[in-house]
Amino acid sequence: MNLKLYLVLVLIGSAKASAAVYTTKPDSKFYTEPNGKKINIGVVEMIETPPLQRKGDWCLCKLRDGRGAAKNPPAGWTLCSNLNRLIGN
Repeated sequence: MNLKLYLVLVLIGSAKASAAVYTTKPDSKFYTEPNGKKINIGVVEMIETPPLQRKGDWCLCKLRDGRGAAKNPPAGWTLCSNLNRLIGN
């Protein structure tokens, strides 16, 4: 298993903060790390906040589909400004 993916899964499993769900802006992109390799996961309708990790303008967020189920991979880096509209928490 890829070490970075393993670390993401560990972070996701250990997060205990209450979450809010946001839609993403059209054409939002997700990456393996800030300015890293693009993750091809199709459409991501929602992301969960607070971010698992933050580096400058970049946020590592849990990725959700339109039903709220986790995407594969379960998290990705995107610009924090890609949060669009609050869905709920």
